[in-house]
Amino acid sequence: MPTMPLEEAVKSITKFYPKFLGDAEEAKEKSKKTIVLSIDASAAIYLYTMNRGFYKELNKMLRNEDPDALQPWLAYLKLFITVLEKLPSCSKTVWRGVRDRTGTSNLAVSQRFIWWSVNSCTSDIKAAECFKGDSGALLCINAIYAKDITTYSAMKDEEEIIPIPGTCLRIESLSLENTGGWV
Repeated sequence: MPTMPLEEAVKSITKFYPKFLGDAEEAKEKSKKTIVLSIDASAAIYLYTMNRGFYKELNKMLRNEDPDALQPWLAYLKLFITVLEKLPSCSKTVWRGVRDRTGTSNLAVSQRFIWWSVNSCTSDIKAAECFKGDSGALLCINAIYAKDITTYSAMKDEEEIIPIPGTCLRIESLSLENTGGWV
C-alpha cells in the first residue's frame, strides 16, 4: 500500500500549528529512502522524533480522546501507523521513563490498560532513567509487538522502540525502588 507524501499528511495539522510544515520539510531533507521505507515514510518517523513539540501535540490529542480534536491528525496517524506496520516487529524488554507519576498510585497487579498514544520506549535502561528524573516512574515493558525506529529517528542515541498505538498492557508487578521510582 503506497503512503501519502508527508506534507499532505500534515496539511490539516498546520492550520493549527503552522511551524509543523517547516518541521515536516526538514524531516524529509534529513531522511533517507531505505529498502523498507520511502523518504516520506522515513520522514514521518523522523518528524515524530524531532524534539520540536510535534510528538507532544500528537499525544495530547490522542490522550484527550476527543474525536473532533483528533480529526486534523488522522492523515498523519494513518501514514505513521502504516509506516510502523512496515517495520519488523521485535519482542524484547524495553523501558519507559516518565517524569509525572500521576495515575501510578492507582495501578494494580493484573490490571490491563490500553496505550492509545505513541509511547517512546528504549532498550537502554540508563536512557529511560534520565527521562524519569529523580521522582518519576520507570516502566519495564515486555514488548511483543514493538517497532525499533532507531534507524529513522532524529535521536539515534536513544535506541527508540515504539509499541503500536492501541497496545494493551497488563501489569505484572509493582515495586518501589530505593530511588523513589516505580517499576
